Amino acid sequence: MTRDEKIYLSDCNLAEYRREVTRWRSVGEIHEEHDLLLTLGPSTFPSTNVAMYLGGHDRSSAVLLFDRIRSFYAEHNASFSVQMRQHADSPLDDVCRREKMIPAINAPCLVIDHPLSAPEAPPKVELRYVTTPAGVRDFAFVITQSYVSLGMPAYVGNYLFGEPARLLQPCTRLLVAYEDGRPVSAAMILFYCNIAGLYWVGTLEAKRGQRFSKACVMEMTNEAFRLGAVLVTLQASTFGEPLYLRLGFEEITRYLWYMTFIKAPARRES
Repeated sequence: MTRDEKIYLSDCNLAEYRREVTRWRSVGEIHEEHDLLLTLGPSTFPSTNVAMYLGGHDRSSAVLLFDRIRSFYAEHNASFSVQMRQHADSPLDDVCRREKMIPAINAPCLVIDHPLSAPEAPPKVELRYVTTPAGVRDFAFVITQSYVSLGMPAYVGNYLFGEPARLLQPCTRLLVAYEDGRPVSAAMILFYCNIAGLYWVGTLEAKRGQRFSKACVMEMTNEAFRLGAVLVTLQASTFGEPLYLRLGFEEITRYLWYMTFIKAPARRES
């Protein structure tokens, strides 16, 4: 598989992840028009309302594209973010900077095309695949608490994972690591376009540095290949990048994330 093919499939998987996260809540909305994906989540926080463009554009069309993104979220009184592809969105990136959007994340896109060695879980740790809403709640607890250190308010996790049964879909696999019966680490894979995306890798802050995330990442990567994936892709945080590189993942591009906040009343759920 060529680098360009890996990048294309990673773009597609990331876009599908945005759709799938939006489907986790019955109030979510997904809009697509002319290669533009617009997702509207249950919160006015920008990380639940994400725009991503999957086509090509130049400087003049990038201005029109940004205007469409901004007007869509203005119609819904929602703060929003724009997911940027470093390999394709330079004109749109320039517009976001000119419009003084906040650069929030610059994440390397890392991939691997082969299984890893068997995971080495720390003592008294059990890795369990999630099959019930109760397991989803354990997953949500870990992720919500661990992502606070990455800047995601805890209430956003409560919004995202508020309907646990909706996360139990054939396209996703959730894993939780338990230490003495208590959830301490978690990860998720999403299958789309014959590849798997690794998302929501997190460990409770008090339990970091004890190989929990490493065990989850290795198990989930191997599970993806066992289930037929030809590639595993992810967008690494600053905390996670050194681990993935040590395991053999390679960088093929980067994804940038810009946010903007507006003062608006929270949308009512139904």
